[in-house]
Amino acid sequence: MKNPAYEQVQARKVKARLRMLQHAERVSGNVSQTCRFFGVSRALFYIWKQRFEKDGLAGLRDQPRRPHRIRFRIPPEIVSLILRIREERRRVADPPREEMVLGAAALCAFTSKGCGSFP
Repeated sequence: MKNPAYEQVQARKVKARLRMLQHAERVSGNVSQTCRFFGVSRALFYIWKQRFEKDGLAGLRDQPRRPHRIRFRIPPEIVSLILRIREERRRVADPPREEMVLGAAALCAFTSKGCGSFP
């Protein structure tokens, strides 16, 4: 079930959008003047008009913003491989707490490769 406050906000938005569509049809007869009066673009007006004609009042509610189709979905076997490698490296990379006494600069000095210029 949706949040009651969210539903109230949606009901208010639907009512305002319906009022705008009715204003353009009954009162002014001019979309440009109606849009100027309500402070919305003509493109948005026509989007709401098209939704209202297609879905009725439900079309005037806010729609989800996520895309309808995600184009480049990573295959599940690749995702599981990445997660497995991450977990393996996490276990190897986490040293016990007693060994973490030395700072990063000291550890670089003790390694055979060194760290180059470490700040």
